[in-house]
Amino acid sequence: MTALDEKFFRRVYRTSAVVAAIAALACWSRWRAPVALALLAGTAVFLVCLYLTERGVRTYIRPGAANYRRLLFYAAIFYPLLLALLYPLVTWRSFNLPAFGAGCILPNVIIVLKALGRRIVGN
Repeated sequence: MTALDEKFFRRVYRTSAVVAAIAALACWSRWRAPVALALLAGTAVFLVCLYLTERGVRTYIRPGAANYRRLLFYAAIFYPLLLALLYPLVTWRSFNLPAFGAGCILPNVIIVLKALGRRIVGN
């Protein structure tokens, strides 16, 4: 298995945003705004988490000079802050939690499909 190229995650972000927008339009026409907005919120939250994790790893882990303490500090600040910000959203009475979960899963599906496609094609 070969290493991922530098632009893999950029393509994941772009593809996830396009697929989420199309899915949100379909949800809006079928179930109206709350479901579509929750789907978009879930996708946005996951993509932000993925981006910040990617940046943290690229910044603090380098061949021969990994700084695991700074990465751990970065994660110790970021994840509790994220949970504190998400708590009011997911406890909001009219928030559609299943659609939010589907939005969080969507970029994972994109990553798996891109990786499988890369494995099958061989590039």
